[in-house]
Amino acid sequence: MWQEYIVHEDMKEAIEKICDSMKYEDEDKRRSFWIHGAYGTGKSYAAIVLKHLFEDSVDSIRKFLSNQMLIPYRERFLSVREKGEFLVIWKSQATDIKSAIQFMMTMEDAIRQKLTEKFGASAYYGKKSLIAAARDAVNDSSINWDDRPYKPRLVRCNTSNDAGTSFHLDGGPGRGKAF
Repeated sequence: MWQEYIVHEDMKEAIEKICDSMKYEDEDKRRSFWIHGAYGTGKSYAAIVLKHLFEDSVDSIRKFLSNQMLIPYRERFLSVREKGEFLVIWKSQATDIKSAIQFMMTMEDAIRQKLTEKFGASAYYGKKSLIAAARDAVNDSSINWDDRPYKPRLVRCNTSNDAGTSFHLDGGPGRGKAF
């Protein structure tokens, strides 16, 4: 079904940007991609197509990339895909994200969930995460929290409008900070 997507200028531009970004050999130059736009403009459908282009077999995506508008990028994209697997993180309905910190925490949690889903107990999350750093700060015995008007604590909770997980640093009455 996703292969029936009608390619338009925006999808062509997305494929071009992905090719430009992913072809860099320097890992620091690889990027995440954020799709944004007004309600009802096809963002979710475009994201589903891109998800398939990164997760489906190279043979199954070749036909889609043979669309007249995508032919100039077909070989470039296929060469990126042939380098190995990609971990695609899907986050939709992100209207509840209000800050950069909340965005980073939401993405980190989604990445952790995807790594756990794919690799189980052998998943590697990196040396230090934002979640671990916040937890370490809250539990740091060198900070005298008793001299503070509140003691923060990290609380994990589900948001009401999303099946995802958000984090809340509870700093006492009126001092909570969601991220």
